[in-house]
Amino acid sequence: VQFSLGKAYTHIKQAKAFSADGKSMMRLKIFWKVSQATVSDTIVVTDSSGKVVTFFFTSSGNADEMGDTPSEKSEVVIEFAKPVDYVPGGLAVKWHPRGQEYVGDVARDWPNWSNMGW
Repeated sequence: VQFSLGKAYTHIKQAKAFSADGKSMMRLKIFWKVSQATVSDTIVVTDSSGKVVTFFFTSSGNADEMGDTPSEKSEVVIEFAKPVDYVPGGLAVKWHPRGQEYVGDVARDWPNWSNMGW
């Protein structure tokens, strides 16, 4: 994807559904590469209705706080429980430059979510 801020590539390297403590869980390994990263860039995971399931700052790999330096290329493994109000149909992984509302890239590799119960 090419846009006014540069180039971006977001990729789901692995998706694995599992159970823990009676909860339906998901483990995603997410890779990204961007040409003009900022510390406030985010990766957002949404359900099929567009509702945010989880997110993290690419500069730190977590949702708690931004890191000190931009991350132009990296991968992170995240785990999260299926929300009670989850809308079936799979997950979308989106890169948001500067953490803003517009989407700079969407991972196009779709695991078979229905086989995983998601």
